[in-house]
Amino acid sequence: MLSFRHQGNSLTRRVIVSATCANLVFWVIACLMAAFVMYEEYGESFDGTLQVTAERLLPLALEDVRDNDNDSDLLVRTDNHSTPAEYTTYQVLDRNGKMVMRSEDAPSNPYGVPLKTGFFKTRKWRVYSLVSQDGDYLIQVADRLSERREAAREAMTAMLIPAVLIIPLSMLAIGFIVRNQLRPIKKLSETIAKKDTGNMQAIQSQSMPDEFQPIIGSVNSLLAKLKAALEAERSFTSNSAHEIRTPIAAALAHTQVFIEETPQRYHPRAKEVENALQRLRRLSEKLLQLARADAQLGTSEKPVDLIPFIEAVIEDFNRANMTKGRIVTTYFVTALEKHLNGDAFGVIIRNLVENALNYSLEGSMVDISINQDKIIIANDCPVVPPSKIKFLSQRFYRGDNHREGSGLGLSIVEALTKTMPIEINYSSPRSGSTQGFEVTIKL
Repeated sequence: MLSFRHQGNSLTRRVIVSATCANLVFWVIACLMAAFVMYEEYGESFDGTLQVTAERLLPLALEDVRDNDNDSDLLVRTDNHSTPAEYTTYQVLDRNGKMVMRSEDAPSNPYGVPLKTGFFKTRKWRVYSLVSQDGDYLIQVADRLSERREAAREAMTAMLIPAVLIIPLSMLAIGFIVRNQLRPIKKLSETIAKKDTGNMQAIQSQSMPDEFQPIIGSVNSLLAKLKAALEAERSFTSNSAHEIRTPIAAALAHTQVFIEETPQRYHPRAKEVENALQRLRRLSEKLLQLARADAQLGTSEKPVDLIPFIEAVIEDFNRANMTKGRIVTTYFVTALEKHLNGDAFGVIIRNLVENALNYSLEGSMVDISINQDKIIIANDCPVVPPSKIKFLSQRFYRGDNHREGSGLGLSIVEALTKTMPIEINYSSPRSGSTQGFEVTIKL
């Protein structure tokens, strides 16, 4: 059974409807032409019958007329009066047009056609007149035109009744044929729709029709160029991070050495330089992460185990003096394989954990729960109103109790989330508490 639901602009639907409408139009035209030809053929057949009837009746009618008085009006009656009106009637007239004989259903007045041999038509009758050899009498045999039209209508109806069944069946047949023939188009469109930054493999063209080969070739060429561009962008981002991080780290190290080797009176100014370099280091790192997010490098062609990337982030925080020992991680799985870019997912975890550490209460713990289908990061802090939660992912937005930070962490998370098949929800307070903040990553 054909179904057109949710196919507002479907090519299959348009082809089926167009082909069915064209088929219906052609069928109606064929029926009308057949009806016209049939009406003409019926007319010729009926005219032949009239002529033969007149030729057979004229000698018999003349014999009856001559055997009776000329003044008598012969009316030929039928024996069965329960039958409908006769289809064919006749009248016998003399040379002056006086009726001397007629059939029972014939009109009492002449048909009103010329008194000569030939076919004639009136508003109600189709008449054939035949003059006797001596010219004294003629017979006029007539058919009702309404009967002829009724016969044509019945024949037309007999042709249209099958059409009522054939049109739906033809629609089903057209739908079946069109769907099968357009299946390669649907397959190709689904294949192209699955292409993203994590799936740049060339489209296989062996099973596709010849008409699609140029399209597939162009798409594969475009995918190859796009893959090369993305690889170049990945390489540039990685190299940029290294090239920017190295001189900043060197400048920071020289500043710290400078503080140790200079007199005490220069320390305040040197500390300001050190703090500025620290802020520059953090900001550059966030901007590079944001560039990676904007480049939409969030998916992977093959499944990637995310556990090592999460552990690497947690280890980095545990090495730092200010965050060491503040993260509690609970694993409910030993492996977490997803079609995600491990580095990009690590950036998400890093920013969420960093945000939780920055905004949590002094000395409180950050809890990380890792499940097969979700990861929960929760921390203790004052309740964040729902009116402010919706602004958290905006760039350079900071909470009321912010400490160190660039205001880019959650905006980077939001940007990377759009490139991955994951969903992140924020809620406050955290589950099972009257305070705190909780982030749920649905994988």
